[in-house]
Amino acid sequence: MMTVITKSTTLDQWKTAVGNGVRLQSVSVCTGTNRMFDPDAQDYKNMQEVLKSFPDIKMITVDVANAYHQNMVGFINKVREEYPDKVIVAGNVVTPEMTEELIINGADVVKIGIGPGSVCTTRIMAGVGVPQFSAIVECSDAANGVGGHIMADGGCVYPGDIAKALGGGAHMVMIGGMLAGHDESEQQVVNNKIEFYGMSSDRAREIHGKRKDGYRANEGKLISLPYRGPVVNTLEDILGGVRSACTYIGARRLKDMPKCASFVTTNNVINRTYDQYTK
Repeated sequence: MMTVITKSTTLDQWKTAVGNGVRLQSVSVCTGTNRMFDPDAQDYKNMQEVLKSFPDIKMITVDVANAYHQNMVGFINKVREEYPDKVIVAGNVVTPEMTEELIINGADVVKIGIGPGSVCTTRIMAGVGVPQFSAIVECSDAANGVGGHIMADGGCVYPGDIAKALGGGAHMVMIGGMLAGHDESEQQVVNNKIEFYGMSSDRAREIHGKRKDGYRANEGKLISLPYRGPVVNTLEDILGGVRSACTYIGARRLKDMPKCASFVTTNNVINRTYDQYTK
C-alpha cells in the first residue's frame, strides 16, 4: 500500500508527519503541472523542497483532473529528467493512446479514470467520462505493450470492485471513499458522521483555497459518511475479498488475475420484491 500526500501539504506538515513515524517508502509527494505556465508555481516548488528534505521518498505523483493537454507530456518528460530514480505516477486519462504517450515519455504508472469517483460530478457537470471498467481493460493492454503500469482510480465501493479492477488488468487500484471516515483520516467526527469531499468541490476550495486565475469548475461534492473506527478492519475486508476472488478464479498471484478472470456482459435487471409482483 502507498498513500499520495496532497499537493497542498506544506513542508512543515511533511516534517510533522515524518516526525510522527510516517514511512517515506510508502508515500508519494504530489504536484500539478502549473510549472509549465508559471515558473514560480508553488506546488512544484513545494515538491522539490520535500524531495530535497526527504530523499528517501520513492514516488512522485503528477495529478491533474485532465491530462489531455499539450503540456502534460512535456512536463512528465522534465520530471523524469530531474528525478531519474523516482517512480512517476501520472494522470488522469481514460484512453490507450494517452496511456502509451505518458509511459513513453517517462511515467511508470498512469492513473486511469475520469468521472467514476464517489464524490466526483464531472460526468454530470461536464458530460465527460468513460465507463471505468472499459477504460481499465483498454488502457492496461496499452500499458503492457510499452512496459508500463496503470492505476485504476475511482469506482470501487466494495472489495469485489477492487478484485474486478485487478481482474480487468489494473496493476494497482486507488481508493478514496472506501478509506474515508476512519480514525486515520483525522477528520472531525460530528454526530457520528465525518466529511468526505472531492478536490474540485466548493468545500475543497473553502479549505485549500481557490485558483489565482479565478477558474472555477465545481466537479466534486461534499457528503457525510458514518464514522467507521480504525481502518484496519476495512483493510482486512478488502484483502479478504481479493484473496477469495483469487481462490475462486484460480489465481495464485495478483498479476495472474487478468489471465484467470472471465467477464460476462449482462443487462441491468430491476430486482422486485414479492409484494411488488403481487400488487
